[in-house]
Parts: sequence; C-alpha cells; structure tokens
Amino acid sequence: MRIGSITKTMVGTVILQLVQEKKIQLDDPIQHYLPNIKNGQAITIRQLLHMTSGLFDYVEDRSFRQTLDQDPNKIWSPGELVSISMRHAPYSPPGQQYHNSSTNFIILGQLIERITHKPVETVLQQRIFQPLGMNNTYLPTQQQPGMPQPYSQGYMYGKNVQSVRPHLTPDGAIRIDDLDRQPRNVTQLNHSFSWTSGGVISKLEDLKIWVKALATGSLLTPILQKERLNWLSINGSARYGLAIANFTSLLGHNGSTPGYSSFAAYQPSTKISVIVLTNLYIAPDGTNPANELAKAIIQGIGVRTTRNDADSQIDHAIYPWPKKSHNPITILNNSIFAASIIMLISVPGILFHTATHNGVIVKKKMSIGSKDALARRIQLYEKIHHVYGRMSDRFITTSQERSE
Repeated sequence: MRIGSITKTMVGTVILQLVQEKKIQLDDPIQHYLPNIKNGQAITIRQLLHMTSGLFDYVEDRSFRQTLDQDPNKIWSPGELVSISMRHAPYSPPGQQYHNSSTNFIILGQLIERITHKPVETVLQQRIFQPLGMNNTYLPTQQQPGMPQPYSQGYMYGKNVQSVRPHLTPDGAIRIDDLDRQPRNVTQLNHSFSWTSGGVISKLEDLKIWVKALATGSLLTPILQKERLNWLSINGSARYGLAIANFTSLLGHNGSTPGYSSFAAYQPSTKISVIVLTNLYIAPDGTNPANELAKAIIQGIGVRTTRNDADSQIDHAIYPWPKKSHNPITILNNSIFAASIIMLISVPGILFHTATHNGVIVKKKMSIGSKDALARRIQLYEKIHHVYGRMSDRFITTSQERSE
C-alpha cells in the first residue's frame, strides 16, 4: 500500500546519513545547495527536518487540489511542487513555529539528489531498503508512479479540493452531496505529487523491519540518533524530532495520501511494534482511520500510557486534528464494506496479524506468550469494536505460533 508521510522518516534518515558522512551539516542554510527557495538563507536543513521552516505546505494550495481532481493523471515535478509553495507567504519565520509542511521533504528530496548525483529512488534503495532487506518497498519514479499488482484499491470521500484544511465537521460533511455518498475509488490517481514527502509504497512486513531500525537508530551513529530524538514540543504532550514522531514513547510516524492512511511505530523499551495500513483516506472531519485504529491498539495491548496521552500524541504529532472527541463510525459507516484494514501488532511472544473486510476479522495469528495475552486480545477487540463496529466472533481464531 501507499504509506504517505511514513516516507518522511526514510528521507530524513538519508539526510542524517549524509550529515554523518560530513557531506552536509544540519545547520547549513538550504540556499547553499538550492538557491530557488524563498528565504533559503535563513532556513536550515535541521528546520526542514523539524518542520519549523515556516514554508507553506503545497498540498494546502486550492488550485493544486483542483488539478488533482480535474487531471488525476498529471505528472508533477519536484520543482513544480516547490514553486506552488513559493507563491504563498510562509506560516512563520524560520525556526519559530512547528507546522507540518510536505514542502520541506520535497526540498530534502531535491537536496539528496543534488548531493548524491543520483535519483532519490535509487538512493533510498541503496541506503535503506536493500540493507534492511525491505524487498517489497520502493519509491516509484515520477514517470511510473503506479503500484505493482496485486494491490488494495484506495478510497476517499468527496474530492481532493474538499479535503483542504480546515476540515469539515461531521454535520457539515453530510450537507455536501459527494460526501454523503459512498467513497470514491482513487487508486489510479498519479501520486507523483507526493514524491519524497509521501510517495513510498510498502508492505506490512517491511514496515515492521523499518520502524525498529528507525526507532533504534541502526542506520545511524548513536550520536546522530540522539540528535534525531531531540524532541520539539508541538501541542500538549505531542513531540516531533528530526523526521520522527513520539507517540507516547512509541517512535515512528503516521501518514495519509488520497486513498490510503497509515501508522507505524516501535517502542524500544518493550520491543512492541504497532503498524496499521488502510485503504481509506482521511474522513471529512479530519479523522485519520489508521490513527483511530492505532489508538485503539495502543490502549488495547496495554502500552504504558494513558488514554489522553495516546489521543493527544497520535492526533497532534503530525497534523493538528480537531481535539473534540468524535465517533469515526459516524463518517466511516458507509465505507466499511469498501475499505480493508491491515494491522500488525508485534509484542515479545505475541504476533498479531489481521486483515479486516466488511467490518469483520478474516485472518489473524496470535501466539500466547503470557498469562494475560488472552485478556489483552479481548480488550483489543473491544476497543476496535467501538471504532469500526461489531466483528463476528466466528472469525476469531488463535494458533500457537511464536513471533520471530
């Protein structure tokens, strides 16, 4: 599936490797390498990674969204995406305020190509995917942005132009005809527009490998990993590092791109991985389906956190979603039959793998590694029940398989 902004963690790792090799420095102004960036003499590589550059997010441009709707096959170049951002005033002066902006990572993709003299998709293969054995993960080229078969069809409510923030309330969404119907299939949308900000395609098993490497810093020196985990407070308990988020001590990222949403995180102290991939884009009220499932999972498997902390960090670490509590079923109930969800929860001694369709569990594996594993499983299903409705007990089975 398309993993959206989880891509940023991979691009950020390559940037940090280039710092490690002394080819660039974190506090270099980006203008040293790319002279076409507005105020580039005051924007550093660190600020691009930290989401504090202040640069306008090109995906928030209304004309850009309209073009996605009107010309879904358009091939977007990185320079074109950056130029969209440059037409807008910045959100804030560099270094003063966190604001998620995919523009930052398009620029970092250009920087990688400038420094390495190679296509960024090749660099990612050589530095990330091949060394880690992530054989089903890659960044498509701008000219061939499609997914290999077989793949999950991607769905979204309404049109791209209607998903520009501020998001609609559930009541407001109902008043828009397109959003009151079934979600649209947007699988064939040309995703060249996301490139190094969200264009990577991956599978659940590969992401399990990746989040562990990301959180433990296996591809970086200890000094640089420590630098990466120098957290910036965003909103309440939410924190963001150098292209990595802190979800109540689970380290990773979430993502969304038309047709898909994702969440992947790893907790080094417990060796717990939580990965959720869905083929449904953000709901009209700003709800990310993968985030909602991740919150249910984190609370259900007993990760050491509180409900409020989990909600706050997952909701706000990447995007400032509305704080008001909501019931996702209000928006998503019509899409259950269309959307599938793939989840992986890896706990020492417990492997949980499930795919859901039609609102029920159709496949799962779990090994009983502790006395309270069954209780945790029951609690997990109870949590998921509240998010996506009743799941038939006849689809629940267990086996005595132990995770690697």
